[in-house]
Amino acid sequence: MPAPSTAILKKSLFDILGSSLQNSIFVDLFAGTGSVGFEAASRGACKLIFVDKDAALVRNLRDNIQHFQISAKALAFKADYKTALRKLTEYQERINFIFIDPPYLFYEDQSFLNNLLFKICENKLLHAQGKILVQRHSRMPQILMPQLCEKLQLQRSKKFGISLLEIFQINSSMPPSASS
Repeated sequence: MPAPSTAILKKSLFDILGSSLQNSIFVDLFAGTGSVGFEAASRGACKLIFVDKDAALVRNLRDNIQHFQISAKALAFKADYKTALRKLTEYQERINFIFIDPPYLFYEDQSFLNNLLFKICENKLLHAQGKILVQRHSRMPQILMPQLCEKLQLQRSKKFGISLLEIFQINSSMPPSASS
């Protein structure tokens, strides 16, 4: 059973996203059990992509995709996050939501989340109004903005016990940079 703050965080996340999940493409990047992605499916996401580097977890995700009878709209694949980002650049449609809840071992790398969010922006994985949903330990280093990506803006940040939920959104109203 998840910790109370984790359950409250998840409920709050989906309350915030509300009807914007309808017909969306949702990626659960460090999927683990996939509880966040499966919740997105139950709330109307039309396509789900689960990514985890643990083969046993990916087998479990695939079994659950079959169990919940959502194989027409969901897939799970085994990859580390770097490989996953490369694969997602080949995806034909832009993604509406990317959920990121990295394992604690990544917390030792002071620049991990900054680099990850930068790669998502650089590879243009998100839809024009796409959002990156980050769940992290509140003691993990702060994500640096705007050095990260000039079009990515922190939309919301809320603490739940020792966890922090941050929602970043692409600001498509900003003019393109000179390098675009």
